[in-house]
Amino acid sequence: MTTTTLSLALANLRVAFFGKRMIQQRTSFVLVGTLALSPFASAQMSLQDAISLANDRDTQQLQYDYQAQATRESSVAAGQLMDPTLKVGIGGLPVDSFSLDDDMMTNLSVGMMQKFSRGDTLDIRQQRGDIEAQAYGYQSDLRALSVTKTLTDSWIELYYLQQVEAVLNQRSALLSRLYRNANQNYALGYGEAQAIVAVEVNQAKVHQQLLTNSQQQTALNVQLSEWLGAQTLRADALPQWPALDALLESQILTTAAQSSTEHEALSQLLTRHPSVLQIDQAIALKQNDVQLAEEAYAPEMGVELMYAHRRANDMAGQQASDLVSVFFTVDVPLFTDKRQDRRLVAAEHGVGAVTAQRDTLLRQLDAQARRLAQDIEFSEQRLAMYQNQILASASERIRAVNRSYQNGVATYAEVVAARDERLMLTIEQHRIEADLHKAKNQLAFLLNQYF
Repeated sequence: MTTTTLSLALANLRVAFFGKRMIQQRTSFVLVGTLALSPFASAQMSLQDAISLANDRDTQQLQYDYQAQATRESSVAAGQLMDPTLKVGIGGLPVDSFSLDDDMMTNLSVGMMQKFSRGDTLDIRQQRGDIEAQAYGYQSDLRALSVTKTLTDSWIELYYLQQVEAVLNQRSALLSRLYRNANQNYALGYGEAQAIVAVEVNQAKVHQQLLTNSQQQTALNVQLSEWLGAQTLRADALPQWPALDALLESQILTTAAQSSTEHEALSQLLTRHPSVLQIDQAIALKQNDVQLAEEAYAPEMGVELMYAHRRANDMAGQQASDLVSVFFTVDVPLFTDKRQDRRLVAAEHGVGAVTAQRDTLLRQLDAQARRLAQDIEFSEQRLAMYQNQILASASERIRAVNRSYQNGVATYAEVVAARDERLMLTIEQHRIEADLHKAKNQLAFLLNQYF
């Protein structure tokens, strides 16, 4: 057997060995990918359609709506007079005979008694029910805004994961070409086995990243199944923010000194947030408590009408006349220092406490909005640097390495390394882009400026 024949035989054995090994690995990855398939049906819908569907199916908003309706009905009942009291009885009945017509004082009586609440207490209680119902309405609005924020955030993350998946597939294809090149070089005696093993390790890492990516996409869709059911979202584009971008360009969110007009514009936006409107209703409820405490100084009145029928005869031998009685009762609050006064002061302090809570929330929202505006500005600068400098330099490096490879100076592994580096930079760019849109989503939630 000649030396050439022996070399070719060894080369064929190497190709067969490593080729079989590669096929086994890829088969295992295919099996793993098959097991990771999502049980959800893929659905192509826009972000606005997904948000509308989620809000329509959100049972918590329905719960708040029912609670608001129940409170309105209860407020009507709370504003009504107490039911009158019916009194029926026998008066002046002699115990020696138990006769109804022996004694002129014996009577059969029937009466009606009605109490009237203090001052305008009934109207104030009915207003209280309307305030509570409105508070439930703002809770429903806040829930709808939170659902919109959650759906948008998940949409942005899904778009990022899908872009990363596409880049990882490109990396996988690139490493496959490098594997074939390394395998061929080894078969011809120009390379070493460790080069093949190194490529296999990188391939395994990429496949692991693809599996993790698939798991994350499935987890997001499972989380969204609360509203979307067994549908898998496919994010085809990042959200657009025309209203929010206009606010950012208006400079009302900058940390620099602002004019009174700009400060008032931001304050008005924040005061329209459902969480602030909820506290406004809480303040109204506390003010309602003050009104009720003030009405406690008014007297509670009542009227009683009684008709008594007598069956006995009077002194003249005639049937005694029936009797009619009318009574007025008045509850006079004379000792107010330990009861009414204390309740009024407590109610006023309650108004002050909730008002302070509102001021604290507005300051927190203002600080969060300005911080997010700064995050957006820096993220836009970083994204522009990636697009205009870093990725452009990586592309220039690829062209330089390609020229060196064509001139026989660089190796194919260096060409693949340059292209792989640019793909990794692309993933970093997608992460910055996703974080930018997530910051805009947070700010849109605070300012209620969606789409």
